[in-house]
Amino acid sequence: MMTTFRAVCKKLLILAVNGCWILYGKTHKGWRKTYAAFMRKHACNVQAWTREQAVLADRLKKTEPGMLKPYRLYPLKLKFFLFRTCCGALLKQDSLDQIHAPYRYLRRLVTNARTSFAGLTINSADADDLCKNKARSAGYWQSWFRRNWQEVSPEKPITPDELDRVLNGKNRIVVKPLDCLGGTGVEIVNVPERFSGREQCAEYLNSLPGKHIVEEYVQQTGFLHDLNPSSVNTVRIATWRHASGEIEVLNAYLRVGKKGAAVDNLSSGGHFYVIDLPSGIMRPGTDERGQCLFGTGKKTDDKQLRIPGWTEAVEFCRSAHLHAQKDLIYVGWDVCISEDGLYMIEVNNYPGLSQAYTPRENPWKKMRKLLDETD
Repeated sequence: MMTTFRAVCKKLLILAVNGCWILYGKTHKGWRKTYAAFMRKHACNVQAWTREQAVLADRLKKTEPGMLKPYRLYPLKLKFFLFRTCCGALLKQDSLDQIHAPYRYLRRLVTNARTSFAGLTINSADADDLCKNKARSAGYWQSWFRRNWQEVSPEKPITPDELDRVLNGKNRIVVKPLDCLGGTGVEIVNVPERFSGREQCAEYLNSLPGKHIVEEYVQQTGFLHDLNPSSVNTVRIATWRHASGEIEVLNAYLRVGKKGAAVDNLSSGGHFYVIDLPSGIMRPGTDERGQCLFGTGKKTDDKQLRIPGWTEAVEFCRSAHLHAQKDLIYVGWDVCISEDGLYMIEVNNYPGLSQAYTPRENPWKKMRKLLDETD
């Protein structure tokens, strides 16, 4: 009986949410009308709700096991239901790590769904593919990538000579699925340690399913490398091309991998630190559970909290965006800042905006103003 009652409540909630988005779409025009249709499709997915609740329970087992005790589990489910109703259903808030945050804070965030909407709506299909396809990105922005690479697939096998060119005298290569997200499937291969020769390594790369890009390994040095030596720690800088052609930097944050990790993605357990745009100074960071981090494990004086080469990194991204085709409006750049210069690691079609850190900050309001330009 209780199960049936819950199922009925969930269906009624979905009908209500669906009706809200229909009403929103009928009373608005321009990009907001498209936004209503987009959110209506994504916010009324029962299967997604079930998956997210399972993800939350799995994370709580690792971070807050006490919340899963029988006498505390039902309040948690109620809290999740309210969270999903107010933020998930209506705004498609997808950061379960921030389930304890107040609604007034959550509604201001540019969530993954909002980021995806902006990218899909603003950028052309070809510009979207240019960013998504890592081989196309590397070729288009070769002067910014500054390293050798090769696309590998069963139809385009790599030869030992091509592998030797990619290695460029180094021992390691980076292997990425052509359309990977969140660092999934990324592998750093130390060729001499793992294989008896270049021929054996080439055979391994050719045996991988699907399409991959094999890149020369970037050996980062300096302060950002010291934060976590096992990963290349990058600065994500999001830029927007206005109708006038001006390139505006929207936000930036430093991404640092967790200890022993090869990638710096937050979804892979890393940390990120929002960067103050004018000064390049890092703010307190956040880990994968949304917990605030003060400091980086290093000394916390202003000199070390300031991103080295910050001005050069910003101009590096501006020039890359100016080089891009005109219908690439909204894009994020992952930049490796090293003692020997700047390297573009990846280009992101859905870069997102950082979370608000003070009551006055409202990233979603800023994004709405930018979207208004397109109308």
